[in-house]
Amino acid sequence: MTITCLGKTFETEEERRAYFREELRKLLPELRKLEGFPLGSDEDILALSDPPYFTLCPNPWLKDFIQEWEKQKEQNPHYNPHFTVTQPYATDVSEGKNDPIYNAHSYHTKVPHKAIMRYILHYTQPGDIILDGFAGTGMTGVAAQFCEKPDAPTQAQIENEFRALGLPPPQWGKRYAICSDLSPIASFIAYNLNTPTDVELFAKEAQAILEEVEKECGWLYETQDEYGKGRINYVVWSDVFRCPGCNAEMVFWDVAVDHENGKVKDVWPCPKCSLKLSKDGQKDSVKVEKATRSFWDSAIGEVITQVKSVPVLINYTRGGKRYEKKPDAFDFELLERIEAAEIPYWFPTDAMMGVGEKWGDTWRSGIHEGITHVHHFYTKRNLWAISCLWSKLKGKQKFLLTSALNRNLTKLNRYIFYKGKGGIGRPLSGTLYMPSENVEQSLFHLLGKQEAKFKILNYSLVSVSSLCSNDRKQNEKIPSNSIDYIFTDPPFGGNIMYSELNFITESWLKVKTNPASEAIINKTQGKGPEEYYELMKAAFMEYYRVLKPGKWMTVEFNNTKASIWMAIQNAIHTAGFVLANVAVLDKKHGGIKAMAIPTVSKQDLILSCYKPPEPIEEAVLHSCDKKFVWTFIRNLLEHLPLLLQEQGELIGVAERCPKVLYDRLVMYCLSHRRRVPLGARDFQEGLAQHFVCRQGLYYTPEQAQEYDFLLAQNKKIKQAPMFISNEEEGIAWLALKLNDKPQKLQDLQTEWKQILFPNKNEVIRELKEILVDNFIQEDGGYWRLPTVEESMLRKKQKEEKLAREFERLHREIQQGKKIEEVRREVLLFGIERFFEKEQYTSIIEVCKGLPKGYVEEDEQLFMYYEIANEGVKTEEIQNSTIQ
Repeated sequence: MTITCLGKTFETEEERRAYFREELRKLLPELRKLEGFPLGSDEDILALSDPPYFTLCPNPWLKDFIQEWEKQKEQNPHYNPHFTVTQPYATDVSEGKNDPIYNAHSYHTKVPHKAIMRYILHYTQPGDIILDGFAGTGMTGVAAQFCEKPDAPTQAQIENEFRALGLPPPQWGKRYAICSDLSPIASFIAYNLNTPTDVELFAKEAQAILEEVEKECGWLYETQDEYGKGRINYVVWSDVFRCPGCNAEMVFWDVAVDHENGKVKDVWPCPKCSLKLSKDGQKDSVKVEKATRSFWDSAIGEVITQVKSVPVLINYTRGGKRYEKKPDAFDFELLERIEAAEIPYWFPTDAMMGVGEKWGDTWRSGIHEGITHVHHFYTKRNLWAISCLWSKLKGKQKFLLTSALNRNLTKLNRYIFYKGKGGIGRPLSGTLYMPSENVEQSLFHLLGKQEAKFKILNYSLVSVSSLCSNDRKQNEKIPSNSIDYIFTDPPFGGNIMYSELNFITESWLKVKTNPASEAIINKTQGKGPEEYYELMKAAFMEYYRVLKPGKWMTVEFNNTKASIWMAIQNAIHTAGFVLANVAVLDKKHGGIKAMAIPTVSKQDLILSCYKPPEPIEEAVLHSCDKKFVWTFIRNLLEHLPLLLQEQGELIGVAERCPKVLYDRLVMYCLSHRRRVPLGARDFQEGLAQHFVCRQGLYYTPEQAQEYDFLLAQNKKIKQAPMFISNEEEGIAWLALKLNDKPQKLQDLQTEWKQILFPNKNEVIRELKEILVDNFIQEDGGYWRLPTVEESMLRKKQKEEKLAREFERLHREIQQGKKIEEVRREVLLFGIERFFEKEQYTSIIEVCKGLPKGYVEEDEQLFMYYEIANEGVKTEEIQNSTIQ
């Protein structure tokens, strides 16, 4: 049976692989010029690549695949070229992590593929092309494949969910996924999870290799007791400490562990001088010192000094039963024999992150003393067994071992106590922390039943590449406007140091992450929030370029810092996307909860964004006038959820309130460097003329009819929760309240206080002052909306006051006065005037004088600041050209 790949025919898969590997070899010199190209030799990259489907570097065949997939669409009579999705998938998604595919290989962050399936089925049809540029281990690719061949329970569950939500039935069928990631190990895992495997052959070969290695290296894990020899499952090692009072050495396991109750003591006495000791010097104790040992490291030809550690407990199996013992003479003699010998196989000796000492943000003083190279993370016994096994594995077989290389087989495993019993604790997430009691797990005990995991990997082929989407230069192989849907899970600021955490495993692969394009916050790399924002902006601009007009992007994100959350939002807006919905993915309680107004969250957020259709794009560039405003808002309203469902209740969508609608208009105009045609007050008045208001939220006439129908059926629709964080939001809220009926100050005051949550450094004046500036008081103390004539007069008076206040603020900044609090309304008034006059230097001057973080945490201000910086750079280039 012949094989056809990209128009070429081959007799076998190996022939196909050999041909494209040679083609890739020819292209590598040019590919190496791209920023972010992985660190590794040509031969090592080629050895692990399976081109054209998978390359451990930027994939040069992406354009060819996309062209082929587009031709297949044209030939498919069932493919609908006019398929559109007008509203986001904004409902509960409950999907746990207890899935064999999810657990097939460990990685720092993953989204369950069954959760992603909902989004793919909602936003795409069979034959569509999906992109994930921060793919990690390729769960988006797995999800795309399961949309073609779902298991029966999952298919039934999703179909029932869609039916209950009133959505069209999901279209099951094949989608194509391009999964790319900066990390070689992540891409390698994704390739293995997304390509077909001969399960029986793979398991048979893996078992044969394990048996061969066990015959050769089984002696490394031998132990014995009075009844005979056994096989080690794991060994507990404990650090040795030194008393600062008498200089006596002590084993932490012996002096600080309460073995009867299974607890670690906070304070303990020195066994020699009785001085109260502790690890941190708390509770009237003295901080203990770590004992060290120096030895000749023949692997690197250096004398190394490390924290002294000794084995204290052995868990072993003899005669099919498990036992525990203290190490005895046999065990110590075995360790001496291992230490005296040279390992006969290759193993990585790379200096951590290429530097050794203080390698990065996961390095910790004291904890990592002498841990300067990759092999220092392993006991010599495990290093010997691993290197033997690694030498016998080929290509895809290496997947068998990579899951354990970075975590389970290192010294990072903790020994923990639970209800008085001890056991192996997983390494601390997101760190390379080496505990005082670490567990050395046996390679054979850990991998003995590993082959069972691979029975899940036999499904259809998807193109997986190691393309880095952080650098748009690497995505030039993807044509503009060619992707049908994007699902992406980008790095969360400084939460996870991917290149550092992956360095150990990638050293075994001999191909490592190039951290230059890594989109993280990392002090060692010199990347702060600004650098992170620039990298994310480049990524989202590339996403915008390749996505088809009118299509959707889903962004899964988590960070508790407001500045990082705003950086992601700003990057999305700057690229040109319109943010239609923000929801909270509640993994703990299993579901998505509606957010009142998008803000920082301690949970995973789901951002639904769309690239506006071409008429909207053309209008903002060529005729950004009042007519454009209502065209854009109509398109936006059509892309917002009509209502949200939460525990059976229907809830209004906060993104339909005038404030958020206006914000979206402003951000879209600014992203295209266009002046906003209407002010906030004029915009709010125009909304009522062009659209239909229900409970303070706006709908198209068609949507209003559907809303009224649902209201009649459900009797009640819960109002979207609101809060006021600045004065502009307060004015918008007051306008909604007074639109219903005139009200007295005291009637408004109670609710005002309940929903008032000012942003940091934000000044919100007294309610009465705001009413005086924006509304009209009648006899009897009732406040109402102004008439057209009154509104014009109020507007003129207000602008005069805002101008005076802004001049005072600007003057104080020029004088170098420290600004502690700001009225956002005043600030935006002045900056908008500077923007109209292209006074970019003045915008930068004002922004730099504001409280730290104020600009970065405000979408509009940040956008103005970005435009001003670009404007200044352009002026400098023009001036230098003229000179």
